[in-house]
Amino acid sequence: MTDTTPDYAGLNLRRKLSQYHGAAPKAIADGSRAQMIFFVEDAKHDIATLDAFIRTLLERNKELERERDDWKARVQRILDPAYLTEKLDEIGVGDLEARAEAAEAAEAKLAEAMKVIEPFAEVAEWDIGDGEDGDDIFWPMSNARYSVAGRLRVKHLRAARNFLKENGNGE
Repeated sequence: MTDTTPDYAGLNLRRKLSQYHGAAPKAIADGSRAQMIFFVEDAKHDIATLDAFIRTLLERNKELERERDDWKARVQRILDPAYLTEKLDEIGVGDLEARAEAAEAAEAKLAEAMKVIEPFAEVAEWDIGDGEDGDDIFWPMSNARYSVAGRLRVKHLRAARNFLKENGNGE
């Protein structure tokens, strides 16, 4: 019968484990003294070798368990909403709801500003010529019939002033 017991690569056992398994204590005791001594010495060697191997496996198992526990802790930390919020804050994303509200408020302010400056833009579009310099003083046309954009009114100037005051840009 062929022995198919693995040799436990690299362990350098003196006998295969199947040899110990098949050994009958009476046969060993009835054998010569030399056979008994060799059997016991081989067994002691192989037991010590297997013990060292098992200790190595147990230590490696502990290392792997520590690694697994470390990875589990990392994953739990990464999945923690507080950690995610902290990391988003670090990269400048912050609270998305607050940012969305701020964006809506900014859009509303922009719409209000567009409404306030619309009369000024119309005057610039229709009543200021290309030949005028940016430092020139604008004088409305004395005859409103020729003014395409219409006249700037006091209400337009007040709306601009109030908008600037309300938004921290006016004196």
